[in-house]
Amino acid sequence: MNLKNKWIKLGFGLLWVCFAATACRRTQEATRPLVIGVQPNEREKDLESFRQQLGSRLGVPVSVFVPKDYAELLEAFSKAQVDFAFFSPVMFLNASRGPGQAKALLKKLYGKDEFYYSAWVTLRDSKVKDLKSLEGFRVGFVDRKSTSGYLYPRALLRRSGFDAGDDPRKDLKEIPAQYFGTHKDSIRALLRKEVDLVGVWSDDPKMGTGAWSDPEFEKTGSKFRVLGVSDPIPNDAFAVRETFYTENPMLVFRMMESLIGMSEGPKEDQVLKKVFDIDGLVTATSRHYDSVKELQELVGKP
Repeated sequence: MNLKNKWIKLGFGLLWVCFAATACRRTQEATRPLVIGVQPNEREKDLESFRQQLGSRLGVPVSVFVPKDYAELLEAFSKAQVDFAFFSPVMFLNASRGPGQAKALLKKLYGKDEFYYSAWVTLRDSKVKDLKSLEGFRVGFVDRKSTSGYLYPRALLRRSGFDAGDDPRKDLKEIPAQYFGTHKDSIRALLRKEVDLVGVWSDDPKMGTGAWSDPEFEKTGSKFRVLGVSDPIPNDAFAVRETFYTENPMLVFRMMESLIGMSEGPKEDQVLKKVFDIDGLVTATSRHYDSVKELQELVGKP
């Protein structure tokens, strides 16, 4: 056996030792399932089928944590009550600074697109003309920790000479804002005319679709008008706690492998598509969210 083959064999041996030690540690920790945190707007999804298939692929019990809002997800992650989580870009940045120190592993794919957008939307018969004529109108956000439901729409307002939310800039015209918790609830509030326009997620501008395109809203017969669309936003991250990653590297690798595998095969069998309406997950690093970090620093950290 030549020297090269000896090193390869030694490498596989060390990898197996690492895997065995990790498996042993997980067996000792089996009294507590792996906890996956999802975003509050995903509470209406079929999370049970996702939990069952992921647990089956991993060979360990899995639990899904559904927070009441973004802040609760961040708190649970920082207190090590959640091991992995799906985060919006802003939430990921907040989690990477906090006690849990989130590490990006994967990010969502819609079609083949690794980006999405934010849009200001109003009703077709609204008196709102455009983002430069907002005097006397009311705006709605999703949550102060939402990327497409707060950070990017607020940046669009600022470019138009207005501001809303916490600590508005004094050199801009201030308009009143409300927060509705989820993108669907924001559209519902718009339909009830509690506000005149809302900032929510959007697909590629060429498609003309977004949070307002849900079948629930199509049934109402209401027509919407898009007032402005943001710059591209990197898709949501799937992250792990740094300490969990350090202590369980092989399990983290298996988690990534399992999630990527759940988007393969016939579409009718793809749980990620059925539950989260995504077409897959691809590997990611924290650097993928640097553009969001720069915008966050300009607008202000929520």
